[in-house]
Amino acid sequence: MKLLLLAWMALGLVACSTNGQIQSSNEGGVQPHIRATSSDQVASSASLISTLLNQRHNWLEAKFIDVNSFPETITAANREMFDESGIVFSSVIPVTDTSLYLLRVGVFEDRQSQAGRFLAIFDEAGRVLQVFEDRTDGAAFSALRREPGRVLWVKCFECGQYDIVSRVPSGFVLD
Repeated sequence: MKLLLLAWMALGLVACSTNGQIQSSNEGGVQPHIRATSSDQVASSASLISTLLNQRHNWLEAKFIDVNSFPETITAANREMFDESGIVFSSVIPVTDTSLYLLRVGVFEDRQSQAGRFLAIFDEAGRVLQVFEDRTDGAAFSALRREPGRVLWVKCFECGQYDIVSRVPSGFVLD
């Protein structure tokens, strides 16, 4: 697991704090522990998006969300509130002592020009394990928030709408 974590750190998908705790990444974020997007990371993101589009035949386009996706709404005045909220756009969760899963959020447009948000869960090889879609409320925002013992899929930053992502023997469910 340590080698895998180091590989994901090199790609900028996860960062570690000085005390060795795993922290989630939100590409291009403003928090000091978040790594900026590198060319390796862009290639990795493009590869993951390509994998998603190959599996989701009804999707025309998909994009991972990061803090730079909202330049007009995340101003200097509300950036501090955003940073303090614990909101991230990707997160690594341990599954066993030797494997991790990567959770990434984004938005998509389907072939009927309808927008939606998604939560994609990848294994350490970059294979898509599960994808959740949501098309409510214009589907412009999607994020994650780690809390002790759980991960929340946040669908509205201002109103606090979320689903709890839970691991079950057959994969993941939303509560």
